[in-house]
Amino acid sequence: MCLLQRAALYFLGGADDREALAYAARMPETGTMSLTVVRFKLRNWTVEDAEGTTSVVRAMSEKFDLLIVGRRGGEGEGDPEGSTALTSGLSESSEFPELGVLGDMLASAEFASKVSILVIQQQPPKKTIATIKLFCFLALAAKRGLTDWEGGYFPVTLHFTENYPSNPPTCKFPRRFFHVNVYDSGDVCLSILGDAWAPSITVRQILIGIQELLENPNPASPAQDFAYDVFAEVLK
Repeated sequence: MCLLQRAALYFLGGADDREALAYAARMPETGTMSLTVVRFKLRNWTVEDAEGTTSVVRAMSEKFDLLIVGRRGGEGEGDPEGSTALTSGLSESSEFPELGVLGDMLASAEFASKVSILVIQQQPPKKTIATIKLFCFLALAAKRGLTDWEGGYFPVTLHFTENYPSNPPTCKFPRRFFHVNVYDSGDVCLSILGDAWAPSITVRQILIGIQELLENPNPASPAQDFAYDVFAEVLK
């Protein structure tokens, strides 16, 4: 029996938020998910500034299993409803600027939530090069022995260019993520993302490969000197 999942869409306005709304509106059709749309407007939901937006997001987010946001929520169209004021200043200390203001807030370590996050960006016009970024949290369950990453939730960004599936996506953890097979830039060093790539490899296989890399670091292909030195010392 499929459990009911609770999804919420945080709507500030703009093209990306409307794209997210169109996507989210189809979820309840499966009969396995409920959807709540939270519409942020000045002086609505007792929100008058960015601090109020943060307070509402913190208070409500734990009630849901999935949070959906537009990457550039509130941007564009001259900001007729003052949406910019609702997020002003929130991007100054962002950890994941590629996720937008609300996406960054939800994914940050400070927010410390276990809820899943879906960030949506509207496709650019056909005359421009289309790319897709998929952001998710990779959960590592407690199995197959102890590792430093066991039981954690790790943010991973998959960036698909117009050359996909001929070329693999770029998979990145946050910068300076501590792991033998992750570069300081956050890029993952994994064979199926390089010479062993094949167009038939699915996103699921990529995520499983990264998860296995967290469970079993590969010292034969180090990408980070400091992490490798620590790992080699432990193996002695």
